[in-house]
Amino acid sequence: MVTIIIANTFLIAILAQWQEKAYWPTKIEKNQKLPFEKSMEKVAHVVLNNRKKVIVILVIVTLGALFIYSTTPTNMDIFGLIPASSGVQATSVINSSLHYDLFDPAYVMVNFTSPIMLVNSTTGSIHFNSTEYNQTLAIEDKLASSPYVHSISGPGYPYEKKVNYTNLISSPEYSNQYINQTATYIGHNHKSVEIVVYLSNVAWSNPSANFVNSMPSIVNSAGGGSGDYKAYVGGTTEYLNNAYSFTSHSFDNMVPLLGITIFIILLIQLASALTPVRLILMVMAAVMLALSITYVIFYYILHLPVIIFLPLFVFITLLAVGLDYDIFMITKVQENITKGMNTSEAVKNSIIENGGVIITLGSLLFATFGALYFSGLGIIEEIGVGLALGVLIDTFVSWMFFVPAIMTVMDRYNWWPSKIVKESRTEK
Repeated sequence: MVTIIIANTFLIAILAQWQEKAYWPTKIEKNQKLPFEKSMEKVAHVVLNNRKKVIVILVIVTLGALFIYSTTPTNMDIFGLIPASSGVQATSVINSSLHYDLFDPAYVMVNFTSPIMLVNSTTGSIHFNSTEYNQTLAIEDKLASSPYVHSISGPGYPYEKKVNYTNLISSPEYSNQYINQTATYIGHNHKSVEIVVYLSNVAWSNPSANFVNSMPSIVNSAGGGSGDYKAYVGGTTEYLNNAYSFTSHSFDNMVPLLGITIFIILLIQLASALTPVRLILMVMAAVMLALSITYVIFYYILHLPVIIFLPLFVFITLLAVGLDYDIFMITKVQENITKGMNTSEAVKNSIIENGGVIITLGSLLFATFGALYFSGLGIIEEIGVGLALGVLIDTFVSWMFFVPAIMTVMDRYNWWPSKIVKESRTEK
């Protein structure tokens, strides 16, 4: 908003005041050739003579990009993309040495409707209700049997080993010790139970994320489907899973909403129903191509995780940025047609006149986003590369080749359902 206000007030005032001096040291002459004009004329010639081939290439490239985009997994392994730190290094060393994550276990909190533990107010002796205790033990057994779990601690596993309390009666001194340790996993209301799950893999890895995501169903099924308790799963892995789900859900909502909003704005601006749809689909194709290349670089070549924030940022940003260049071209084509040109002539003229400006703008934006790669933060590097590639593709591939080819093939359907009225050319 600030930029628009300045461009429409302060900038206009400067140009009006300085006039030709604003372009110093360049001297502007009438009928002067614009930068890139000859190159753009060659590009227009190639595109218009091979429009069908260009469209076929577009379809093939888009389908390939869509395949890579849809089959490459994203996650929330943010720790795999940040600079080496003592915390991350310690966790990795311990996991490789002990084969489990000591620092970031998963937690299960089970809230029963009836107390699991009763304490005699006179003697202080502890008694466990068999129903709640056996349900807790069944949950612990089910979790402990998973290959993704190294060990667990809880009422039935007070020292990370399963305990059969009926065998402890003969040794009261040990029985009391184990019972007191078991009580530490039971809340003050005697209805809540804590189960600590030590994962075999680091908390932010895909195996841990997938297992923790399935833990609620494991816990509920272990209790026999009874409704006398409610279980909650927490810990670092669950937090990351929740963040991933929320971001993915937001992405699924934001992109269609943004697409509809852009369609309505362009429908009003261009008085066309087909062109806005074509514009949005073309930009999305360029975005998917940029994302697929980014996935190949980071996931398949560098073997780094792809964070869910990457497609979110790239889609939202490039939907606006990519449309800007296309609108430059379309409005010029529309203007040329009103002056009596056919679609091919109008497209060719638009490429020649707008090419230099769009290439300059795209190059500047590419350099800006590309600079993020040198941030040293893997998350920012991924987003920067994705955005930079998207701008590069839209500037030098999509706008320059694919858009003109489709516009010339669509011809008069570009403006459907409206019709462009050509200006009459009467001699004075």
